[in-house]
Amino acid sequence: MDNHDILAIVAATAAAAATTVSAAAITVIDDISTSNSNNSRRYTYPGGIAYATRVVEYFLGGSEEQFAALFRMGKADFHRLAKWLRDGEWVKDTIYQSVEQQLLVFLYLVGQGETQRNTAHLFQIAQSTVGTIVHNLLTAMVALHSEVITQPDQQYVSPTIELSPRDHCFTGCIGAVDGTLLKAHIPLKNQKRFFCRKGYISQNVLAAVNFDGLFVYVMAGAEGSINDASLMKQAISRSFKVPTGRYYLGDAGFACSNGIVTPYPGERYHLREFAQGSVAPATRKELYNIYHSRLRVVVEKAFGKLKRTWKILRAATPEYSFREQIRFVYATTALYNFVQKGDGSGESEVDEEQLLARASGRADITVGNKLPIEIRHNTAIAVWENRAAYLAARDNN
Repeated sequence: MDNHDILAIVAATAAAAATTVSAAAITVIDDISTSNSNNSRRYTYPGGIAYATRVVEYFLGGSEEQFAALFRMGKADFHRLAKWLRDGEWVKDTIYQSVEQQLLVFLYLVGQGETQRNTAHLFQIAQSTVGTIVHNLLTAMVALHSEVITQPDQQYVSPTIELSPRDHCFTGCIGAVDGTLLKAHIPLKNQKRFFCRKGYISQNVLAAVNFDGLFVYVMAGAEGSINDASLMKQAISRSFKVPTGRYYLGDAGFACSNGIVTPYPGERYHLREFAQGSVAPATRKELYNIYHSRLRVVVEKAFGKLKRTWKILRAATPEYSFREQIRFVYATTALYNFVQKGDGSGESEVDEEQLLARASGRADITVGNKLPIEIRHNTAIAVWENRAAYLAARDNN
């Protein structure tokens, strides 16, 4: 049985269920290696650019669905990413692995949350080779992070907000912020600081997400024991900035300051609280909180999709130092944005650009240097009046 036959068995098994591909593939390969004990080394470390080419050709030649399940992106995005790596010389072809094979190894390990050992079995390469690939690709992905995750400039306004008849009262709002906890492997002497309120060792990650669902700021590596307000203070002391005349939405765990606008305390907030009793908001504060909750959920959705897609974030493995665990956060958020943005072929129409330019000026005036508490107050009044006008117009028709 040659290497192509091995690949066929592995890929057929993978197509059955992506969640069990590693265990199934390893079992198949181990069985083959055992039955061919005289040539076991040949199957374990076949090497050579020819084998690497067959690996790439087989997986890329399979179905789009199977490929995306294994490597967490479509083939078009994979080719774009491989080109970016090759053009920037972040990763180079070697006598043993092409850029494409190295990228497949990395995406599989990060996407499936697999160990280096199991990944080595699947691709029939040495575990040390997997370690080298992970190190090199992590460096490349951190560089990609700086390209695809950038904070908005002074002129930016959100089309989702400014061009919406319903949400334009939140003029100047450019996204939402939140923190999330990721399990971490920490040396014993430092574990106390990283012990979170949920009862496990974790790192705290802060992110800002715009209303297109893209990460625009990420800070990883904070202690799991700190709260959202302290997390934000750390971010501000580093590099997090909110342009004048703009603001983000944050939940009640944040302070209503520094460009972060929070909901009204002591009022119903979550949408389910209103849905359970089918009771409409009775005050402008409650109505504001409904809008705030609906808009802020964009950051929760982004975190949820990120963790579901790149399962390495859910695996606190001792294989990696804490520094590398932090780098995985920057790498996966970069991959998330890279895939979400696509090839960047979508362009704004001229009319939309003109509307957004006017909206930018309006946000500068409406928000300006006002304190977040004042922004919240003014927005709540505008939302309430906008709703009253809508109801009046509806009743007159």
